[in-house]
Amino acid sequence: MLTVTSVLFVLFAVSSAQQLTFTHHAVLDPNEKFQLNWNPATDGSDYFTFECVVATRGWLGLGFSSNGAMAAADMVIAWVDASGNPQISDRHGPAQGNGYPPADIKQDYELISGRKNDTHTIITFRRKQDTCDPQDWKITSDTTRLIWAYNDQVPTSADDISKHTERGVKSVQLVNPQTKDGMATILADPRTVTYDLRITNVTLPTDKRTLYWCEIIELPTWNKHHIIANRMMVQKGNERYVHHLVVYGCGEEDMSEHLGKPAACFDDTQVFSPMQMCTDYHAVWAVGGEDFVYPSNMGAPIFGNSKQRFVLLEMHYDNPDLTP
Repeated sequence: MLTVTSVLFVLFAVSSAQQLTFTHHAVLDPNEKFQLNWNPATDGSDYFTFECVVATRGWLGLGFSSNGAMAAADMVIAWVDASGNPQISDRHGPAQGNGYPPADIKQDYELISGRKNDTHTIITFRRKQDTCDPQDWKITSDTTRLIWAYNDQVPTSADDISKHTERGVKSVQLVNPQTKDGMATILADPRTVTYDLRITNVTLPTDKRTLYWCEIIELPTWNKHHIIANRMMVQKGNERYVHHLVVYGCGEEDMSEHLGKPAACFDDTQVFSPMQMCTDYHAVWAVGGEDFVYPSNMGAPIFGNSKQRFVLLEMHYDNPDLTP
C-alpha cells in the first residue's frame, strides 16, 4: 500500500529572503536512479543551473523535448573521463525519429563541475533560458518533457558515446518563480500556525498508469486566518508516483455525506460528484514545484466562516510501470 501525500498550509504572516543551493528537485525515473536539481533563471536572459545525480559511472544525458521523443530535442551529454576530468557536450536529436544525436555547432551548455564515486556520477552545468540557438530549446513556463538516458560505459571522447542502456521521459515544470519570502523564516516565526491536509492511504491500480484520487476533508472550527505559504509533503520513497495536487474549497456546500468516502475522481462511468461543487483553488502543486510563499503583504483567507467547512483534495498519481 502506498501512503502518499498531503499539503501543508502555513498560516498567518511575514518574512525575508532565503537562499538555497537548489530550489527545485525531481526524480526522473521510476527506480530513482536519475535525479535532477536546478535553479530557474531570474529572467529570460539569465541562466538555469542544473545538477544531475545519476546512478552510473559512465555517461548521462538530459534533453528537452516537445513530446518526449528524441526528434528535434535539445540534449546535453556529460561524463567524467578516465583521467577524472568532467566533460560536457551540447547536442540535438535528429530531425525525425530516434538516432545518434549530433553535436551542436554552437555549444551553449557550460560545465560547472563534475565528479563520480563508486555508484554515482554528479554533473553540474548551466545554460541560458533562451540561448537564441535554433538547435536549443527555449525554456518556458509550460510543462517541459525531460528525456533522460545513461550508460555505464565511459566515453573516450565526444565522438565515442555508446548507445544508452536506460532511458525515459518525465514531465516537469522547470519555471516556478520563487518569492523573496523564505519558508524557513516563516516556519520559524512564533506567530505562524501550520495546518496539514493528509489524504487517506491510497492503493494504486496495476491495470492503468494514472489515477486521479479525491477526498473531502472537513476543516476545523478556527478563527479567520490567511494562508501565506504551502508545502507539498510526499511520503519518502513515493516521490516517483506523485504527479500533481489541487486543493479546492467547496464554498458553502455541505459535503458531510462524502466524509470518509475517498474515491477515484474520474472513471469510465462517472465523475466524483463533489468535484462539481468544489471549484475554489486553495493550493496547486505539480512535479518540479517547490514551496509556494505569498509576498509578505498577501494571503488567502481560510477558516472563520462556519459555512465554508469543506475542502476537496485531488491527487494525480502516475505509475507507468504498473508497480504493485
